[in-house]
Amino acid sequence: MKVIIEVNDDYEGAKVKALLKELEIKSCDIQPRGSQMTRQITKLLGNLGLSVGGKNFTYMLYGVELYLEDKSLMYALTKGLYREIGKKVGMSYSAVGRGLYQAVKDAEFNKNKRLCYEVFGLKLGDKALEGKLTVSEFLKGVCGYIERGGFEK
Repeated sequence: MKVIIEVNDDYEGAKVKALLKELEIKSCDIQPRGSQMTRQITKLLGNLGLSVGGKNFTYMLYGVELYLEDKSLMYALTKGLYREIGKKVGMSYSAVGRGLYQAVKDAEFNKNKRLCYEVFGLKLGDKALEGKLTVSEFLKGVCGYIERGGFEK
C-alpha cells in the first residue's frame, strides 16, 4: 500500500515525521496539497487547446481550482472569481477578466474534438469550436467535467 500525505505550503517536516513514527508508517510520499489535481487540470486545459504556460493560462488554472473549492464565486464573476484570482496573482480583477477572455478566445478547440464534446457537449460547427464560448461557459464545462469524474477515464 502506498501512502501519500498532502501538506499545506507551511508544513513543518519534523511534525510530519513525528506523526508518521507515531502511526508506524515507514515510508510515504509527501507532496503539496492539490498538486495532483493541479497537474490533472493543467493536462485537461492543454488537451482542450489552451496554450499551456503564460499568465492567461495561470489565471484559468486558478479559476478552475477556485471554482471547484467555492462554487458561489461564479455567481458574480467579476466581483467573485476574478477578484480572488487577482488577489492570488497580484493583478486587478479587470486584468484577470481580460486574460481569461483571451485564453478562451485563443484556445484551439479543434485540437481534440472528442474531448471538447465530452466537456462541453459541443461538436464541430457549435459555438465552442468557432471560438465563441464565454469564460463562464468554459469554466462551468471544465469544472462539470471534473466533477463528473472526467479524470478517471
